[in-house]
Amino acid sequence: MNILKICTLGFFCFLLSLQISCSDQGSSGGPSGPVEIIDVSLSNPSVEGPIIIENKMERELIGDPTIDEDNTPQGLFSYTPKGTRKRETSEECRVQQIENIFQSTALSNSEKVSKTQDYFLNCEDELTRFSGKGWFDNTKISFLNYKLAKNPRIHQANFKFNNGETIRGHLGIKPSDVPRPLIIARCGVFCNAGSTSGRMMLMHLFDESPFHVLWLGNVTGTNFVEDNKKVTIGGYYEALQHFRILEYLNTPSSPLFGRISSTHVFGLSLGANASAMTSVLAQFNSTIQNQHPFKSSLSMCPVLDLNSTLIEVFKNNTRGKIMSHKAWKLLKLGYEKNNQAIPEKPKMKDFPSIISNLSLATYQSATSDPAWGLAPFLNFTFKSLEEFLSVNTYIEHSERVSEIPSLVLASKDDPVVPQRVNAEPLISKLNERNGNSSVNAIYVNEGRHCAFSTVYGWSTMSSLFRNFYLSHSPEYTEQAIERKQSLSKIRFPSSITRLEKDEFHFSQEWVTKKEDEHFTLTFKIWAPSSTNKVNCRRQNPNSAYETCFRTASVQVPFETLDVDPLYVYQGNTKSEAQAVTRWANTNLKIVDKFDQDIHFSRNDPNQVMWIDYP
Repeated sequence: MNILKICTLGFFCFLLSLQISCSDQGSSGGPSGPVEIIDVSLSNPSVEGPIIIENKMERELIGDPTIDEDNTPQGLFSYTPKGTRKRETSEECRVQQIENIFQSTALSNSEKVSKTQDYFLNCEDELTRFSGKGWFDNTKISFLNYKLAKNPRIHQANFKFNNGETIRGHLGIKPSDVPRPLIIARCGVFCNAGSTSGRMMLMHLFDESPFHVLWLGNVTGTNFVEDNKKVTIGGYYEALQHFRILEYLNTPSSPLFGRISSTHVFGLSLGANASAMTSVLAQFNSTIQNQHPFKSSLSMCPVLDLNSTLIEVFKNNTRGKIMSHKAWKLLKLGYEKNNQAIPEKPKMKDFPSIISNLSLATYQSATSDPAWGLAPFLNFTFKSLEEFLSVNTYIEHSERVSEIPSLVLASKDDPVVPQRVNAEPLISKLNERNGNSSVNAIYVNEGRHCAFSTVYGWSTMSSLFRNFYLSHSPEYTEQAIERKQSLSKIRFPSSITRLEKDEFHFSQEWVTKKEDEHFTLTFKIWAPSSTNKVNCRRQNPNSAYETCFRTASVQVPFETLDVDPLYVYQGNTKSEAQAVTRWANTNLKIVDKFDQDIHFSRNDPNQVMWIDYP
């Protein structure tokens, strides 16, 4: 018998007591009309003064606005991405190849994904050569430093529903009235809004891209359990929240009213179950203008089959022990918030049954309001675990998605979410029906668990995320302009313009610091004759020792570049300056007088090129 269909006698009272408390919480004061947002509070410590964040965990996650961040690194191993690669690649594997693929008007959606899949497979050795091969970088990303409380463009957001439920997040708003794409994103299991994954993706989707971004905590996070006194799980539940939030954001009382050109969804790990299910709901629920409310979906390191994943992750191994420890902390929190006695910790094998039954109770309570659900699941009353598990199995529903471009990004070496029961079955189904022009997958060998950015290179993944969403936002990209700015006013030192006969330009890095009004532009130059320590002439520059290169720098004033101040501006905080640095390294390109990239050339830097999005 399926473990998720049974509840042993020893746990009957254990489950029943918490189920009742969850049901009572969900049904009390329920709405008489449709479920909707009734209140949204935004706060921003960087512009509202010294707001003290009392919660220690939140203070560690998003930064303490009362302390000078320049003197308080998050820790010994603090990691702040600049938006650059550790080492540049050959021409065939440069990030521009991804841009060319997704910007092509001659390729279909499936062809773009197929070519991107080939790019990762063909360039895997180059892209991952200096990455630490996964384990190191998966750990490194845990120390990613971004003090969100110090960025005036990113607001703490608290959404309250008329059924008494609340969900916390961070809302990044571009300071412009020009309508632009909005990305609603969801983090993974046990994740709160300010977690590492949230900070990482706000860098990619907000700092380095022209989007508004709403990053939401997961319903399995401690914030959700604390605020709502219930335990639940599943992408369908979170997808419904996405729809209610979007409805509010399109109302006159919203801070984004009139400033959204299209809406898209992103999900990471367990949050990817939500992004994938959002695309299913978007297929069946149109707006008044007969438009799909969400235009595209991207799901990274995804949970696509909740049932199979729960069974796998709670097996008796190291992963199961870690997951059961975290799950038990969450369940204990649920009991504490409901003022109930905490029973003994259950056995590891019983966690899938416990979690599923608790979630089923929450779903049953929610469906007591007939306006809670959305097509194609309006007839679901969740009287059985089968309905709960079915509605959270995207693999079975993916064939219904025919008009919402949906991309799944997964790796074979994922140590947390087993992709043999998630991405692989989806790919098999897509192959069985000869593909689906709307649903596609990129399945790579390495990437660990959601560590693609450090394994394959920060700028590589930034380009993939940004260009995927832009390719499905024609209403916005039609306003884009390719810009060039001459560097004739910059006095380059001879160390940059007078290269030795065996030297050539290799890569460049832009950096600005707090209160600077300029970039420090550093050129990395292949210089095999500059050292006698190794025989650099026989080395491949893409894999050679650092001693085979030399660097030279020059200051570039912001006013010289004439970039829209929406993207390049003086940062009054360290976090702002870091955001501008990331944008520059993932968007600006140095070219010669012939508009050719100076990478692997001896030509002098002549112009800067970029795509100007309003």
